[in-house]
Amino acid sequence: MIRPLSILRPSSQGLNHLLTDIGKSKRQMSALIVGAGLCGLATAIGLRKVGIRVTVLERSSELREVGAGIQIPPNAANALHQLGVFELIKAVSVQPPAITLRSYTDGSILRSLNLKTCTRTYGYPLLVTHRADLCKILYQKALDDGAEVQFSCDVTEINFQKPSISLSTGESLTADVIVGADGARSVCRERLLGRSVPPKSTGKLVKRICLDMSQLRQDPLLRELVEPHGIHIWLGPLSHIVCYGLQGVFNVVIIQLGHDGTNLDVQEADLDKVRMDFQAWEPRVQRIIELAKSALQWPLLDSFLINPWTSAEGSFALVGDAACTVLPAKSVNPEVFDEVELIPQSVSAQGAAVGFESAFILSELLSRAGSRDNLPELLQAYSEVRWQRASRIRELSHYSLRILEMPDGPEQVERDAQLRGSELRGNPFVWADPAIQSWLWGFDAQNEVDKLWASSQSTNA
Repeated sequence: MIRPLSILRPSSQGLNHLLTDIGKSKRQMSALIVGAGLCGLATAIGLRKVGIRVTVLERSSELREVGAGIQIPPNAANALHQLGVFELIKAVSVQPPAITLRSYTDGSILRSLNLKTCTRTYGYPLLVTHRADLCKILYQKALDDGAEVQFSCDVTEINFQKPSISLSTGESLTADVIVGADGARSVCRERLLGRSVPPKSTGKLVKRICLDMSQLRQDPLLRELVEPHGIHIWLGPLSHIVCYGLQGVFNVVIIQLGHDGTNLDVQEADLDKVRMDFQAWEPRVQRIIELAKSALQWPLLDSFLINPWTSAEGSFALVGDAACTVLPAKSVNPEVFDEVELIPQSVSAQGAAVGFESAFILSELLSRAGSRDNLPELLQAYSEVRWQRASRIRELSHYSLRILEMPDGPEQVERDAQLRGSELRGNPFVWADPAIQSWLWGFDAQNEVDKLWASSQSTNA
């Protein structure tokens, strides 16, 4: 079982003198954000919210977001509310009433988690929405708030001293602070570490199937999966499947072994092979795969953490997958790299959530910088508080993956018995554990910043 929850608190040492005299200078700061994905756009919104000039540099020629569905847990909803976009996102989302864990052999229910109480308990619901819709909303909000988004911008170098960014065109751009939000294969992360550390495959593939909701409503075998729109997770040996309904689309995510570590791109999946791989699973799973006309697949990458997430010069910070998919900075030599345990954050549906939290916290801390001279300590505080939470979520995600994909045998039988039991604290399904759920879903990004401020004020009094 996972060890008792330990909630680490950041130290405010070094911030005391800074936070007492910030805000005296009102010169508008500027920021360059590398990457126009979910976290990059969320950061742009947050920075514009506090009056910082923002330019977002995106390598692609247009706005792109891979995938179909994405879960927005209450802590992510909280951060998105602070950024002013939650109601827009809620309008295009589905609010599932429950998460149901099922046995892969017969589909029997192992555990059901009631989600109807989320709003009452945490102030926000758990939503599922389409990534493309989420990305469009964030993009439009960033533009409406005054951010500039430039496409076809290939970043080649970052000068942390100046600070500035060089593009493949030869153009050089400067700002007070640079934010790296360019995803798992981050160029910004490479420049921060001073060497290439590409993400490593976990050996698993993510396969996505999208079905028309009407197909399931008309199928007697599948109708109960969409009436109502719950989240269903089948637990199998070294594989698991997550399904839920979006607006008009039934999103199916299959995670299984099968990646050889070579191709990291999105590609077409072999449906005949998928059907063969899951022929021993319960009839509803087989029927879902049978209905599929096509499927996409991509590798599930390692989730490593570097520490710190900022440059020593105090001019640069990472957010999102750029910060959470590499090894700890204390182990940045090639000999240690292969020994780092893989931990995909996506298992706990917290990958984007951590990024949204970080986007808001970074923005709020930067709003307290009276001048660029104050940035190093503010960014250090950001790195400290975010690394501690992200590293804990990393542990939970690793544990969750092991629980969801136990091989057949006595340990799986014991897991199923515990899942079916009435005990909540210490339950193998970590979302059902009240202490872990509260720490994970009850996180308030604004409150985190306010606590840092209050701590510094009381210490300095």
